[in-house]
Amino acid sequence: MKQVDWRRNLLLALLVSGGFLLLANLTITFSFETNDDVAMISILNGCYTGTPDAHAIFIGYPLSWLISKCYSTGISICWYKWVMLGICLFAIVSLLYRLLERFPKHPILVSCAAVGSISAIWLKWIMRLTFTTCGGFVTAIVLLCFVLQPKEKDLKPGYLANILLLYLLSYQLRDYFGYLTTAFLGVIWLYKYGKEMFSQKKCWLIPLAALICLGASVGIQKWAYRDWGDYFTYNDERVYLQDYSHFPSYDGHEEALQALGYDRAEYFTVSHYDYCMLEEFSPENIHQLYEYAKSLEAPSTPAQTIRNTFNRTAKFLLIENVENITVLEVLSLALPLLMVAAAVVLTVRDRNNYLTIPVLLIFGLACSWLVIAYRGRFPNRVEVSLRLLNISAALAGLTILFSQRPVRLTKQKVQRWISAGLCVLFLAGGAWGWRSAKQLQTSFGKNRDQYISYAAKHPENIYIRDTRSTMGSYQIQKEFPRITVNVLSTGGWTVYTPLYYEKLEALGLEEVNRETLFRDDVYFVLRVSKIDINQALGLNADAVVDYTVVEQLKGGIQILKINDIIYPK
Repeated sequence: MKQVDWRRNLLLALLVSGGFLLLANLTITFSFETNDDVAMISILNGCYTGTPDAHAIFIGYPLSWLISKCYSTGISICWYKWVMLGICLFAIVSLLYRLLERFPKHPILVSCAAVGSISAIWLKWIMRLTFTTCGGFVTAIVLLCFVLQPKEKDLKPGYLANILLLYLLSYQLRDYFGYLTTAFLGVIWLYKYGKEMFSQKKCWLIPLAALICLGASVGIQKWAYRDWGDYFTYNDERVYLQDYSHFPSYDGHEEALQALGYDRAEYFTVSHYDYCMLEEFSPENIHQLYEYAKSLEAPSTPAQTIRNTFNRTAKFLLIENVENITVLEVLSLALPLLMVAAAVVLTVRDRNNYLTIPVLLIFGLACSWLVIAYRGRFPNRVEVSLRLLNISAALAGLTILFSQRPVRLTKQKVQRWISAGLCVLFLAGGAWGWRSAKQLQTSFGKNRDQYISYAAKHPENIYIRDTRSTMGSYQIQKEFPRITVNVLSTGGWTVYTPLYYEKLEALGLEEVNRETLFRDDVYFVLRVSKIDINQALGLNADAVVDYTVVEQLKGGIQILKINDIIYPK
């Protein structure tokens, strides 16, 4: 290809992808799907401890280090959002460039296909961002990029660097996506070089470079968190109790739980993630509850484990609610089936082995669902990411099949009609996806984290929020890109980290519990529509909490000043 061609393709890919994301940001309200993203932002932008820190825990240290350095510039924008969208932009440009290169005579069709497909399948997940969905998106794109580029370009520095960077980003955004990417890229590499892997030794540079990069990433991660062993033990046990097995119910275990020091009210607070409000609570208390919960588990036979895993997979893989079916759900099931059907037809017609790669890809997809289902939990963001992986792996398989046996349309008039029809189809799908993303913004709670604005305007005070007062709206991040250091949580993954103790020191606190609320400069943030004050503080119903409502915010949020707690005699 001539030099002007790659420049044209790159420019067109940048303009189309950049214009698409820019228009989306201007017309659709951006938000964060989970508390985790906003909590990580408070660490990265320096508002958790007072200085930007790269220990964001959920994303890889090199990536979080980069974001923290962006915040260190002092420029008051939400760098986390723009870095994540920058990663999405990089992924879309990489894919669109390869599509334009593969189909140089159809730039309009290719652009419509890319923008329309991403809008229909993924736009609402881009606009309701979380690090998991971003990682799933990058994982899907890198598979398509590697299968679309011809073998003769695999070892060219620009193409190899692009694939390796996408590969590393998938690991940095969510480690298990990096492992999934490794497996699926390995299948595509086997398709490309399986027959000549020993005669053409240079092809081994690709997996060697990938493994070196992955090993370096893992090593940096281990080094960055070398002093966090106690925290990760606590967090693993907390996650097990909160997300997988759930806390044992108080009824039926009352005697054992009282022996551990909990009455009914206190245990409600612990099991609803407000445990910091209890006096002298520590990670050791979580460990005791974890050990007790594990002791209640009946031994499971391998057959039961396999059956439970398959049942959980089927529950989320199959479409339960046909009335609210999405394009993502349909394609994640239809395309893998289409890939297998095409492989069978080609095998029967040509009597060649077209089944190998589709079978490997289907096996990999099945394993990816089963491995995550084995742990017993499918968060929505993981499910949609896996569905996108289904689509991308199936498209990669179809690309492999039809590159082995290409279909040619000799009549230019037929090609033009088909191209025009496909453009209309992709644009219609894109319009539908745009409409879905716009509808999502109206259903998303806009007022539930207004207390952040209030806390930011009163930096002289300390605010302790119960874990139900979630932080998801981007509007608050946009108004106050540097959330003040004076907001603490009553539980969750941010407490008991080394950074948590740094934060307490910065606020002049030794610990956080009910007694902390009596300080003159400490206020309690409660979402009264979710829980009452006694439940939030781990108090029995007959205890009387004397408090003053300092501010009534939208969304059922109240800023309270706790004056006294009167215990029954």
